[in-house]
Amino acid sequence: MSIICPRCNSENPPDLQYCDYCGYELKSEIEAVPEPKSVPKETTVSEPKLELNFEQGPMSEAEQWVELATFLNAYDVEFDTDDVQDIETTKRVLCGWTSLDLSCLELSVLPQGIGLLTQLESIDLSDNALSTLPNCLRTLTRVHNLELWENKLQTLPDWICEFRELTILDLSDNGFKVFPDTICDLSTLSILDLSNNKLTALSENVGNLIYLVGLDVSSNQLEHLPGNLVQLNRLVNLNVSDNNLSALPNGFETMTNIVSLNLDGNNLTSLPEGLEDWDQVTSFSMKNNPISPNDLPSHFSNLNGTDKRGVGAVLWLIILAFSLIPVLITLFGF
Repeated sequence: MSIICPRCNSENPPDLQYCDYCGYELKSEIEAVPEPKSVPKETTVSEPKLELNFEQGPMSEAEQWVELATFLNAYDVEFDTDDVQDIETTKRVLCGWTSLDLSCLELSVLPQGIGLLTQLESIDLSDNALSTLPNCLRTLTRVHNLELWENKLQTLPDWICEFRELTILDLSDNGFKVFPDTICDLSTLSILDLSNNKLTALSENVGNLIYLVGLDVSSNQLEHLPGNLVQLNRLVNLNVSDNNLSALPNGFETMTNIVSLNLDGNNLTSLPEGLEDWDQVTSFSMKNNPISPNDLPSHFSNLNGTDKRGVGAVLWLIILAFSLIPVLITLFGF
């Protein structure tokens, strides 16, 4: 006669002490469950059901795999617990995953077992209700792309700097009031999006992000840009629209790799001298600023509020190419 595990409801041979699927101790359960004859006929005995509880204490690895499998079965259409027979099969299936899409699920917490998916390179947690970045993500240091837009984040944990291969980080549409300085330790970062937050200033260490090619801090409350922004000499796309900027930092004219520049909706009355030589720019907009069109360099005046045809696709191809540089350096050491 088989034994039904009270945790995961799987069938086990009668001589097993631990569940072959979730690792739960069966022997103690057998001893603890009273004989059927002692139960009154009018009483119905139901099997305990596995419930997700992401705020519980430390779990064994087997328990984490079971909880993770149950969670993915409920939220991910690509995983079905009916397709796996035991915990080892679950491991083989999930350990090979390199991407995980948990967007638009109204999640405020995550199961501990997410941290077992150490081969993940892309995680999409956008459009949820996360107020903090769960600690279970800390082990996923191979991630290249982390999508966290439209959550309730106001800070980032210090351990995010351990993501040494991260190239794309999207934190737009959150509640950041203070720039999370730990981002500046992400030396491989290529694209950073902090648009639609409540930032009043950027970190003075933003110049450490030497591989950054795309920076979007639009729709914040920035009153100035840090001076060391000009150290980002690989920057191709800069969007600082809809802020409270009255000037651009000294040396801005040296950022001659910028191809797309959006300055809409600020308090700018002039542009730095030297920008008249910026013939590399193909996308430029400076609408809704207190500046006379006559004060714009002729090249910018012709582009203002427009895009050269096809520049969008070309621009993102350039950004993608630049974003691969840190990865190649990390992998091949050149």
